[in-house]
Amino acid sequence: MALSADNVGLTFRDGDRIAYRVKASTTIYKGALVVIEAATGYAIPAASSAGNKFVGVALEKVVQSASSAYDVVVELPDVINGLSMRGSITTQCMVGVPLYVADDETLVMAICSSLVLVGWVSRYISKTSFDVRTQVDSLGKGGIHEVAS
Repeated sequence: MALSADNVGLTFRDGDRIAYRVKASTTIYKGALVVIEAATGYAIPAASSAGNKFVGVALEKVVQSASSAYDVVVELPDVINGLSMRGSITTQCMVGVPLYVADDETLVMAICSSLVLVGWVSRYISKTSFDVRTQVDSLGKGGIHEVAS
């Protein structure tokens, strides 16, 4: 189920921040998984769609209005190897298993062509809590990801 409020239960290690411009008429909640939408090149809440690229976890809630010219940015930590997520990982044997985006707060183990890779289970904490070693598709370190119009 997609986020409808800030997700304050996530923890991760701070590093440098990367900022991406947000698509018009878009709200990204704090703690949401964020992707760059393949069709536009703008940041959106994570969605399982072919071509989308996982870029991180939102540090704060951002709201981009319909009328603005993509002037809002979402800041993401550059390093999030310590990302702790909630979900359903059954045993310690799941360490190393790849995880994919289902929506902006849900990771799944299923593999299909439209799923976006987030990373791998790096530490089993309990059946409902685990750490994820991320595979961030960084489109540009630092600054703002520019999209030609």
